[in-house]
Amino acid sequence: MSALVFDSNVYRNLFRELDFEEARDLGTKLSKKQSEQGDTSYAQLYVVCELLSHLADTSDPAFGDCRHAILGLWNHCLQESKEMMRFIPDPELQFAKEFYGEIDDQYGALYNNVMYLCKEVNERGESDELTDIRGNLSEVSRAIEMSEANFVDDVLRQVVNHTDPNASNWQIFEDDEEAKSEILSFLNSEDSDVIIGISNALRFRDAAGVGEESPDEIRAKGKYLAENYKVPMKMYKEILKRIVETGCDLTKKNRANWLWDMQISFFLGPNNHVQGEHLVLVTDDGDILDAADEAGASNYVMELSHYRSSVGV
Repeated sequence: MSALVFDSNVYRNLFRELDFEEARDLGTKLSKKQSEQGDTSYAQLYVVCELLSHLADTSDPAFGDCRHAILGLWNHCLQESKEMMRFIPDPELQFAKEFYGEIDDQYGALYNNVMYLCKEVNERGESDELTDIRGNLSEVSRAIEMSEANFVDDVLRQVVNHTDPNASNWQIFEDDEEAKSEILSFLNSEDSDVIIGISNALRFRDAAGVGEESPDEIRAKGKYLAENYKVPMKMYKEILKRIVETGCDLTKKNRANWLWDMQISFFLGPNNHVQGEHLVLVTDDGDILDAADEAGASNYVMELSHYRSSVGV
């Protein structure tokens, strides 16, 4: 028995060639097939937000694909009540609650808005241009843009500028190959996992909205994350290595999307469960597949072609 989660590109690829009714029907069919095999489908908040963000503007080239993807997603992850989708928690929610017993109210509001929008998109006909919910869709789009901008700013400020105060934009130790080599050696060591874990623990503390902690307390949380959530640690390290090696600029198109890949990957591995079921991510994303393989979690990812075969689609 597994809890199955799709990334946004899998939803787009599964439903883009279908019309409205076919997209709805396929979502329901996939849910039923999985149930017969003992598997349950769950939505992931940022996957849904990414798809919805393309519906705020009818001139968006991805508008049609993402609208069909939302139709399929809603019916794929619909609870028995037919009123709500099943969600896995996002990392900020899970760890803010686990570490601090606190949850920022903005997350609850975002979930409610997302649920409302998915239901509305599903219930309207193809000719409806979603004009009266454009404001809600724009809110989701802004939330996505703000999260991506914060991620880029955090990496630039906490990693690039902290590592090399003289860095020119994203170029770390541009004229010092020895220093660059030392940083790369550190990133290939287990010690760096704890540092990256601490960086994420600080992010979760911000989501909980609590005050300062002692260095020992935050380090213990970072160590816990490093030991139990190896896939996102591997992905974060890969991002940092690319920055060091090539001056990879996260402000360039689609690179901030690594944030969403990391969010999804937090739930991959033998220690992670959703309602008692191991989570399996269906994705064709090479970075996630590689990170899962390196972290010994390849059993918890599945390529779309494999999924299609398993459900006979």
